[in-house]
Parts: sequence; C-alpha cells; structure tokens
Amino acid sequence: YQFSVISDLYFGLSYNKYLHRLHDQNVPIEGSGDGFDLGMIWDTEFVDFSFVARNILPASVKYNDTDNSEEPLSRELSGAAMYQYEDLSLYGQVRYKWRKFLPAVAVSYRPFFMPIIQVNGGYKQRIEATSTGHKKSNGYTMGLGLYLYDLQVHYAFEKCDHPEYDNKSYISLSLNF
Repeated sequence: YQFSVISDLYFGLSYNKYLHRLHDQNVPIEGSGDGFDLGMIWDTEFVDFSFVARNILPASVKYNDTDNSEEPLSRELSGAAMYQYEDLSLYGQVRYKWRKFLPAVAVSYRPFFMPIIQVNGGYKQRIEATSTGHKKSNGYTMGLGLYLYDLQVHYAFEKCDHPEYDNKSYISLSLNF
C-alpha cells in the first residue's frame, strides 16, 4: 500500500510471505514466515531521498525439519539519496543490518549526444553469514544499458571478494507499451 502525504512525500507499507524449500537426502524441508516493510520517498528539487525499514515486526521462518528449527528474519534499515546533474546520476546508500553499517555508492552516465547508451558502475559492502557469525565483503559492479525505442536491455557484471559469489552476470529486458 502506498500513499502521498504532500505532493513530493510518499509512504508505503508491504506485507511479505516467505516460503523456503530445501532438499536434503531426498527429505524435503519447508519453512514459511511473514514480514512487514515500511518505506518512504521524498523528491526534492535537487536530491531524491528514500528510507526503508525491513521486517519491522519481529519475524522468523519456521522449518518443518526434525528439530522444528526457526530462523529469525533480520531487521534492516536503509537510507539512500540520488543526485542528478545533467547526464550524470550519483547514488549513495547506507544499510544497517546485523549491527553493521554497509555503504554503497554508484554512478550512472547517459550522454545527451548518444541517449541510447547508459554506463553504470558501483561498489557495495554486504554482510555474509559464516560459521562464527557475520562478516563484511565487498562487491563491485559495471554495467551497460541500451535504450532502443520501447525496448531496454541492461547488462551488469559483478565482481565480489567472497569466493562463493565470484563473477556474476545479470541481464534484464524491459518493454514499454
């Protein structure tokens, strides 16, 4: 649900239903849970701001395994800003998750003389679960977008310093009609 308080200030609330299915030696394990998120967007003349609080109520995923285990859903706070100057957009974000601050920055350039191309780059810190707790890792992304009338094609390559998440490629297609 989303509503506007004044012309440039918007609030939203969402309900999330989680369903996890795992297969361990031909024994399926299922878990389910619920969560609520709260968000805000504020459009100003020069900078756009956003804020999101995820899993604002205590929530967990309950599994039907032999231990009837339960995994808490982490609360997360995120604040972001976007500044646009002509062809260049700058983005900044700070997330707070598992008692750690996780910064992210990005830049996007779409030249006025060739508006069918967009070049993107970014850096972010993320939190990884380990056997001894949680640790930070870094991620770097480069991407390219093509705007072909009503068709958009975006490609991104992500390099991460975590060995299990090394070298990912993403592609997305959008059709406006």
